[in-house]
Amino acid sequence: MFVTAEREDSQLQKMKQSTSVGVGPATLTMPSGSAQVLGVVRRETVKDPGFYERFFSLVQSYIDQEQDRATHRRSPQDERHAEAHSDTQGRADR
Repeated sequence: MFVTAEREDSQLQKMKQSTSVGVGPATLTMPSGSAQVLGVVRRETVKDPGFYERFFSLVQSYIDQEQDRATHRRSPQDERHAEAHSDTQGRADR
């Protein structure tokens, strides 16, 4: 598995809005208000080895949990499938 993490710093910024109207070759642009938008002011790749060690440790713990669940718990549907499969095999052997 390969992972790259990025950190972003954002800030509310004022964005001016305008409206344009064109007739023939002439275009008229008028301000029509402003809005607050969230803009990224800085972005950088996380270079801390400890961050990646903790991340991969967490992923490994999820993998271990899922493997434990898969080996220790079989759903009733899995049991019925296994029984049906063995029953079919038993008939074929006769």
